[in-house]
Amino acid sequence: MPLADILSADRFSTYLGWAQGDVVLGERLYSYNVRLSADFYASLHMMEVALRNKVDGALTAMHGAAWLHNPAVLTDKYQQDCVAKAEQTLLRDGKAATHS
Repeated sequence: MPLADILSADRFSTYLGWAQGDVVLGERLYSYNVRLSADFYASLHMMEVALRNKVDGALTAMHGAAWLHNPAVLTDKYQQDCVAKAEQTLLRDGKAATHS
């Protein structure tokens, strides 16, 4: 089955446009993009973890270890709910709800 038949028309239209209507080239471009994205995934993952740890360290230094529950730091209810949900998931899975 051709890749163009699997993808939504909206998703494939970008690649088809770049390929000036050439379906085969559009499929090759899409496949290339998938491979390129996969190549970057590990590096981006490590960068995200490193950034998150640095932010946690800085906020802990400024506001103490309980900054995750400090409404002066997480002022938005959505943020507070995300922390609560993450902690519930950890506890449900038998893990400690810690910064790490």
